[in-house]
Amino acid sequence: MTDSSAGSSQGTNAGEGQKTQQKSKLDTLPREDLIRLLKKQVEQVKEIKQENAALKDKATSFDVEKGSMASELEDLQQKNRQLSRKIEELEEKQNFFNQVSTSEELMEKATAAELILKAKCEDLEFEVNELKLKMEAQKQQACRDQDEILALKTLRDELRSQLDDARNEASALRENRTAVDVFSLELKDYEIKVDQLGVELKESQAALNTAKSEVQSLELKLEEAKRGEETAQRECHDLRMKMDDIHRELCEEKIKCGELSSSVNELKTKLNSLTEERGSERMGLGRELAQSQQRMITLEEAIEALRDENQRLRSDRDAADAKANDIVKDYEAFKSRARFVLEQKAKSDVEETGNKEELEKLQNDLEEANKLVQSLRFDQTTYQEELKRLREQNVQLEKEARTNRRDADEAQIAMAKSMDEVRNFRAAMEKSSEECAQAKNSKNSLENELIELKIIRDKLEKSLASDRLRFDTELTELKTQLGDEKRRREEAIRQLDDAKKERASRPTPIAAVYPQFTDREPVHSHHTQSRDSPNSPTETQQPRAGSQMSSGKLSQEMTIGESAGGEPDRTLEDVLFGGEISDERILGLDALSPDSQTVGGSVDGLMKEIDRMGKQNEHLRELLSESEASVGRLNDQNTLLKEEIRRSQRNEEREKHLANTEYLKNVIVKFLTPERVKGEKKQLLPILDQMLRLSPPELDLLKKTAEQEELESEKSENQAAGGSWGWNLRWGGL
Repeated sequence: MTDSSAGSSQGTNAGEGQKTQQKSKLDTLPREDLIRLLKKQVEQVKEIKQENAALKDKATSFDVEKGSMASELEDLQQKNRQLSRKIEELEEKQNFFNQVSTSEELMEKATAAELILKAKCEDLEFEVNELKLKMEAQKQQACRDQDEILALKTLRDELRSQLDDARNEASALRENRTAVDVFSLELKDYEIKVDQLGVELKESQAALNTAKSEVQSLELKLEEAKRGEETAQRECHDLRMKMDDIHRELCEEKIKCGELSSSVNELKTKLNSLTEERGSERMGLGRELAQSQQRMITLEEAIEALRDENQRLRSDRDAADAKANDIVKDYEAFKSRARFVLEQKAKSDVEETGNKEELEKLQNDLEEANKLVQSLRFDQTTYQEELKRLREQNVQLEKEARTNRRDADEAQIAMAKSMDEVRNFRAAMEKSSEECAQAKNSKNSLENELIELKIIRDKLEKSLASDRLRFDTELTELKTQLGDEKRRREEAIRQLDDAKKERASRPTPIAAVYPQFTDREPVHSHHTQSRDSPNSPTETQQPRAGSQMSSGKLSQEMTIGESAGGEPDRTLEDVLFGGEISDERILGLDALSPDSQTVGGSVDGLMKEIDRMGKQNEHLRELLSESEASVGRLNDQNTLLKEEIRRSQRNEEREKHLANTEYLKNVIVKFLTPERVKGEKKQLLPILDQMLRLSPPELDLLKKTAEQEELESEKSENQAAGGSWGWNLRWGGL
């Protein structure tokens, strides 16, 4: 067991080490390899799922075959049992025949029958052996099937473990993919920034190559634009960070909203349970009230019946009392009459017999009256006892009615309490729903602000991208045009040089006829140089912007080329007439070739191109000024966005502090009321700043107001002190 546990622990440690190595490898892999690995893992998972489904189908088919083979095995076992029973019966018959058969015929028949039976038994044994072999083969097949099923189960478990590992790897790859996506997005941002910087560098180089006079100004403007772009990028980055913070806060608000909704749901469930309990209690109380009312009604009916019976008994008692009084009166009358009779008896003995009969009658009546009085007294006592019992019952019923009323009152009080609890729960639920609605509103407002910030960011990015594209296109066009102009200029200079060489190689007819004029060549050349020179210093000393500078450069280069190439000897016409001869005569109209005319046309074209490039430079200046204006607008929008974000943050912080409104009210009242102690308002300023999250100008304004009030209070105190002193002086003067 220890070895197995040690082996398992080593296996787990090795598996963990492999997993960590795989994770480190996955972290180091590039994105495309990770995607390929993910695709391979997904395909492997699909193949494993398909194999698992096929193995499940095979397992089910094996289970079905196993069930069918088990049923066949049971059938074969039943057949074997039947055959064994038949063999036993035949053996019993054989034994019986062996015991019974004594004669030879019987023995022969028995032997024949025995042979037949033996043959049948051998056949049956052969069949039984075949069946046993089949059973053993089926058992072996069943064992093999069970082994295959166990192997399939182990393979299924291994495939499940592989599938779990693949899922874990897929989740790790997903995490790595998300990290790689984030990293790739950051790389794209960096690449975009690098491209932007490269484009800006190219733009600066192109601007440097276009014109030397405008390089410094354009470089300064481009540097300013770069700074503006960098500041805009920084601000965009800050905005993104703030947007991430807002998004995080929005997620927190969503979590809070979910918690509030869960609490609302819990309160709703509690309220539903309370309403159900209240309904059940109400039903129970209603039943109890109905039962108590029925009891009260029955008790009142019983009390009324007892009262009626009591009145009846009282009336019976009054009647019995009246009868008793009547009987007593009759008895008294009878006594008086008997006395009178006895007195009369002494007077008359004749009437003695009649009187005796009357006396007996009277005695009988007296006995009956006594019996009746006794019965009436007994009835009276029974009635009195019954009346007492009824009174006791009445008292008990009244007590029960009081207890029932008390229970009903308590039930009503409990019902009122439960109603109050339900109202409190409803109020709490409404409060929580209001908080949830406020949270939703705040979430919606934050989402709207975030959407607005995203829209503004997209607009800024689009405008910056469009400006960059426009700058790129214009700079490429300028580069191409500048290259074309350079090539044209070189071709024009080359053509001029060729024309000058051709003109220098041809001798003029006047020089050929009058060679004495050749002695003045240095003077004339010096004179021509002095004539052509006044334009060059002015152009070199006073460079102009745009087309003037480029035209000045070209004229300089042309004059330098002419001076370097050397002019031919001046003719006699030039010496005699001076500057009155035209340029065509100076150049030699007779010897002027068509190439020189094309050179003049190319120079005019160059001048036109230079003018056009100057216009394009002016257009670029306008575009640069527009971009600077757009950058200024973007900076203004950025400042507004920053102010809005700060304002929203201050509002959130204010909402946190506004819970303690009593304390805030006391602080504001103390700040507004006159100071009791010097410097009290300055001490209250940090508290107000912390609770209300004031902006710096608001805080400065409050500080100024506090200082002004302090100065005014000091002035008033000084005036009061000065007034009292002056009053003392005036009083002394008086």
